[in-house]
Amino acid sequence: MSSQEAPGTVILGLPDDFEMSPVDATDLKVDILLGGVSLKHGLFETANRLFEARKNAEERSDSKHANALQLLGIVCQFAYSDNNRAPFGRHMAGTFDNGGTWYTPLPEDLSDAHMAALEVLLPSIETLALRAKIADVLWHRSTPRNVDHAREAVKAYSTIAERVFDLNTWVDSEQQLARAFRIAAQLGSGSPEFKSVRDLAQKFLTKLDGKDRLYYTERLIRRMLPYIEAPEAEILLQRSIRISEDALSSRDFDRSRAYYDLGIQLALRADRGDAYVKQLRITRAETYVTEAACQGTEMARSFFLRSGRQALLDAGAPRERLAEVSQQLDESQRLSPSEMSVVSTRQNAGVTPDIVRGVVNVPDPIEAMWRLAALPIMQRASRARTLAEETLSKNVFAFGFGRRHISADGRQQGTSPGSLGSTDREGAIRGAMRFNASHYRIGAVFSAIEPGRRQLLLQHEYTLPEIFDALRDRPLIPYGHLLRFAKGIHAGLVGEFDIAIHILAPQLEHAMREILRHNGAIIYSTNSDGVQSLLSLENVLDHDVSRRVLGDDFRFAIETTFSERLGANLRNEIAHGIINDVTSNSVDAIFGWWLILRLLGAYGPNPLPGSITSAIPDDPDDPL
Repeated sequence: MSSQEAPGTVILGLPDDFEMSPVDATDLKVDILLGGVSLKHGLFETANRLFEARKNAEERSDSKHANALQLLGIVCQFAYSDNNRAPFGRHMAGTFDNGGTWYTPLPEDLSDAHMAALEVLLPSIETLALRAKIADVLWHRSTPRNVDHAREAVKAYSTIAERVFDLNTWVDSEQQLARAFRIAAQLGSGSPEFKSVRDLAQKFLTKLDGKDRLYYTERLIRRMLPYIEAPEAEILLQRSIRISEDALSSRDFDRSRAYYDLGIQLALRADRGDAYVKQLRITRAETYVTEAACQGTEMARSFFLRSGRQALLDAGAPRERLAEVSQQLDESQRLSPSEMSVVSTRQNAGVTPDIVRGVVNVPDPIEAMWRLAALPIMQRASRARTLAEETLSKNVFAFGFGRRHISADGRQQGTSPGSLGSTDREGAIRGAMRFNASHYRIGAVFSAIEPGRRQLLLQHEYTLPEIFDALRDRPLIPYGHLLRFAKGIHAGLVGEFDIAIHILAPQLEHAMREILRHNGAIIYSTNSDGVQSLLSLENVLDHDVSRRVLGDDFRFAIETTFSERLGANLRNEIAHGIINDVTSNSVDAIFGWWLILRLLGAYGPNPLPGSITSAIPDDPDDPL
């Protein structure tokens, strides 16, 4: 792409206005051009042929045909989306040399003239893959909608789905049927088109008979689920349970759980009652325990036992069964470190899960919580710098050259200078410190925080009122914010880290500003118009008061976890809504919750009756 393109450009390659007559559409001879195109992944081959034909038309200066072929090629490249509000996605996106972004178009980027041309082209095209896509685009993009376009799309998609149906290779058929199902549902569950698609889905279910290797049966039943009555739900329930049991016997655990999940939904639809649904959930949870028994290593066994225990807890399994699985998990976790002994890194756990469980194993639930907070697992800033300098000297190829940091959505977030030939030695050290800190957080969570927290839950049932009372005298909490902190800490204790970190991250920022304000510092910046803005968390942490009150270790932990753009950056990820279901329950979120709990305990009087650090081996250089 040319670097002269403006940032945010949609690459369309079409004039805003061109005309297409039925004679012009027939002269294109699109079906001859696309003769023999495969129905499996046919749109890729279709688009390639159309763009090649457009190139030929441009070479002979036939702009009308070139524009029409370009339009059809663009329609082919509209990506399917499962979002009902945005049925199509962009095919590609990228950046120009000047850093600006470019995108391939969406249907809304087409003009009314383009839509009129598609309307003219549709009757002249019988190639199923292209005809279905054109009718689909016309149905979703045209205003007002024309129901004939929906009917054509349903008919074409259904035909493709049936022709490419395969017992073993189901993705192509499922994609086409899903599209037909969605459009038919928009026409109404009583429409002939919807009945036709449902009949086709039922026909596929009969052919599959639960013998498909993966998930076509599951996908078909899920699409039908909102529209079936109790008797049909009962029949499909028995089929789902049979598939689950067959998959379990062949050790295909993921498939078994998927069909148990489906069975639970069908049981609710069939009015089977709460007791039956609960038993299904427990049976599904037991698949994790069965899978654990099939693992060749204790580390893998621990992973599935941990998942199984949580699933059994969620399903309401008896306490006796939970205790059995917990005992198996404890045994497996004790044996796991021996499998890791051949690996020696600075992130090996010095505070082992067993020691942590022993430290927090006290009768008083609040004391146990503060013991978890007081674990000496926070990395010292001075040690982090020493390790960073060692990293730069030992890993020349990994850290010798500058790096660009790309976000999950493709944005360049910043750069880290390399250690070779760079004048910014301090920047290179800081980059290595961030890198090492990210690994340190993993060690802290899995070796100490999570084993300790889970031990608390095995012994105590924490309630919001008792957490509220426990935090009442903590001076870090600003006036009027006690309930916010209590809810966040309680959510983290019970494992709801997505809720905890969304509550606590902004509260931490405000609390840090309040520390400055109580120490006489100004917490606002003023622009030339006299408008005052609160200091950002980055500026607060860089303030002399924060350096004095918090110290280097807390500042480093907060910066790399919450505020540094190239660190975990939880504060900004939450503030801008970028954090998702996965990252809000990640290692960084768990560590961020614990760090705030640690701050609450460390800032002000010691909440514990005495020091517990003597109970935990504490390496002054590296606690983990």
